[in-house]
Amino acid sequence: MPEGYPEIEALEKTLKDHDLLLRVEPEPEDSQSSERRRVRLTRGQGDLDLSILVDDESGDATDEHQLLLLHLVLAECEGYEEASDILVWAAESELDASESWVRGLFSELGEVVPRIREVVGTDVKALASWDFTMNTGPARDLRKRR
Repeated sequence: MPEGYPEIEALEKTLKDHDLLLRVEPEPEDSQSSERRRVRLTRGQGDLDLSILVDDESGDATDEHQLLLLHLVLAECEGYEEASDILVWAAESELDASESWVRGLFSELGEVVPRIREVVGTDVKALASWDFTMNTGPARDLRKRR
């Protein structure tokens, strides 16, 4: 039996401890990017209802894959938190900061990311970007889990 990955165990613990449910929202017809999906976070107690647009370049986002959805949400939070401004964030996200929908998205992240962090904390992290993009180690394992 392969050894577990602490990153994935932390995602599992976060889902369980905070009673989170994540759902992929239907894609609007006027979607600006086919690689982005909106994920809704709710909590069993009914005291949380947040929505965040995440990068789903690999097309992995499904309601059945809660751990992967949480990874995508956290990756979006981390990308926003690590950027010094919209220009840095847009460049890292491969978006054009001059487009109004991109500026709106950055502003939205400024509101929703702190609210997500209030719930899940700052200790839980997304998988390493390299692992996720290259589908190595923990990312491969994460994609197999349901």
